[in-house]
Order: sequence, then C-alpha cells, then structure tokens
Amino acid sequence: MLSLTGTVVRRDCTPQSGTRCSLCNNGTFMNQPNGLNKCFPCTSCVPAHGVFAQQKCTVTTDTVCDVLSGYFCRSLANDTGCSLAEKHTHCAPGQRIKEPGTSRTDTVCEDCQPGYFSQDGVNCTAWTIGFYGHHSPLLVVCCAVCFLQKVSVILISFLKYL
Repeated sequence: MLSLTGTVVRRDCTPQSGTRCSLCNNGTFMNQPNGLNKCFPCTSCVPAHGVFAQQKCTVTTDTVCDVLSGYFCRSLANDTGCSLAEKHTHCAPGQRIKEPGTSRTDTVCEDCQPGYFSQDGVNCTAWTIGFYGHHSPLLVVCCAVCFLQKVSVILISFLKYL
C-alpha cells in the first residue's frame, strides 16, 4: 500500500497488520503518494548563489527559490524555481545599457556610437564641441571632431609678444 503525500512508509504491511506511515520530518517533504521509507530533503536557497526562498518547504512541497534583485537566473530547476543566479553585467565606460537585465536575462550592453561617450556605462551622451578649461590668452583647450569621427583634445598655446 502507498503512503499519502507528506508521509512515508514507517512499517510495511504484514499478514497481521497494515502499512504504517509517518509524517515527513522538518526539513524534508514528500510531494506524491509513495512506497518509500525516506522523505526528500528540502532544497536550500543559498543567497551566495543569488537566490532566496520564495516559498518555504512544507511536508508536501519543496522549497521554491527565486532570484535576488540585481541577479538573473542561470539554472532553472523543475519545480523549485531558480537554483543558481548570476549578477547582472555592468556595462563598461564607452557603452550603454541596450536592454536592462531581468530575473531571467542578463543586461545587454552596446558600444556608444561615434561622437557619443559614456562615463558610467548607462547612457551615451553626445560630445560637445567647444572650449574647455583655462580661458587665458596663453592657453586654450578645445575639443574638435577628427576625421575618424573621434573626439580629440587640442591644446592651443598663444605666445604673447611684448
């Protein structure tokens, strides 16, 4: 005879007595009628693996793990959710976020177009052409677009004759 969900066989039936079942112990579960004598251990959701317990283990259901904020799932398990997650990629300077990461996908980065820059790896901003820095008659710093469509800083020095 099978034991019910949440229980396992403690003693098999004999000609003199029926099957005896017992509830699963804390930290174990059985999600189906069975003839087993041991419950399954509950899944652990390890924060160091980027996951947390969304649903705690009961005698009839396993733990369900979900992804921590800032992570995406790398390994999706059958009934227990995500077993391993990874931190979202941070885009490098010179790139922007094309598609933000979700709990199921990583961040997608893309290089800034020519004439644009990104210091923080989030958004690209157009270069501005103009004068920067010290505006003295002896030294002027300006930005100009080169023929390769990259921005250069040009130092122009003016000598003052007496």
